[in-house]
Amino acid sequence: MVVSVELQLSVAAAAGVFLLAMLAEKLHERRLRAVAHLATGPTGQPRRWVRAVPAARSLALAAMAWALAVLYYAAGGVYLPREKGENRRDDGRHVVFVADLSPSMQLCDAGPGGDLTRSERMGEVVDAVLRRLDGDVVYSVFGFYTTAMPIILDAEDSELVRNVFLGLPVWYVMEPGKTDLGGGLRTALEALRSYPEKSTTLFICTDGDTVPIGSIPKPPPSVRQVFVLGAGDPRQGTFIDGHMSRQDAAVLGSLAGRLGGEYLDVNEKHVPTLTLGPLAMGVGAGKTRYGLVEAAIFAFAAGAAVLAAIPVLLEYFGSDWRAVRVDRPAEGWRATS
Repeated sequence: MVVSVELQLSVAAAAGVFLLAMLAEKLHERRLRAVAHLATGPTGQPRRWVRAVPAARSLALAAMAWALAVLYYAAGGVYLPREKGENRRDDGRHVVFVADLSPSMQLCDAGPGGDLTRSERMGEVVDAVLRRLDGDVVYSVFGFYTTAMPIILDAEDSELVRNVFLGLPVWYVMEPGKTDLGGGLRTALEALRSYPEKSTTLFICTDGDTVPIGSIPKPPPSVRQVFVLGAGDPRQGTFIDGHMSRQDAAVLGSLAGRLGGEYLDVNEKHVPTLTLGPLAMGVGAGKTRYGLVEAAIFAFAAGAAVLAAIPVLLEYFGSDWRAVRVDRPAEGWRATS
């Protein structure tokens, strides 16, 4: 079995800290003998459990040293570039969002109270989805208005996705005009052809206010699930650009059928957890990988908790002896007595 250099260094750091801490504890114990009766009372002995404090404190420091070394060398503190030829796209499951960035998404008729813009409501829905995803998920976002473009490709940080749906003004780089949902879909589906088979869940986030969609190709083999999420009031429209704009349930439902997916009106409700299937937290927990970095974080937290608790325990439970402060008489009382 070959042990990595990073692991060897972290174990050596932990061993060194443990030995130094035990040496310091022994020196501290020798110095305390001179004031043992003052600290612990007439017996000169603390309670029995206190004998384990030097080892516990040394182990806690060693655990923290090991954790810091692991975080520094293994992955956390140093950027380790991927090896040549390694492709993040092949690593895990994919969630791809196709985001409507048109001006109609800024109309304020969405949410349970109708006081949110469609973009804000879609941001809430996407945020709720991201909070429930579990496992090693890789994210991509394609935005569309009159044209379509990739905004995020193969990212592991869900905060990048939230940034797009919470007001990133991507539409400023697009030509003004009519919303082309069909063009955005064709661009996204073409890009998904290079993804691994049955690896991708596709979320189409829009209000359905678009020019005729036209022909839509069959989703490539990489697409496992398709969800069409609709925001905006589906009953009452708002005037914009010479027409009444509302969530077009007929268009979105038809689109979901053509893609073999599911249409969800999320204007007032969120995406159900059961609908997410294996992506949902808990259902896909078996695919979550806990490695050395996660173990190091836990070890550091546990060591810090032990170090913080020891002084409190020694103060209140370390000895049966309780020193009581006696107030001195006032100077005026001495003079008259």
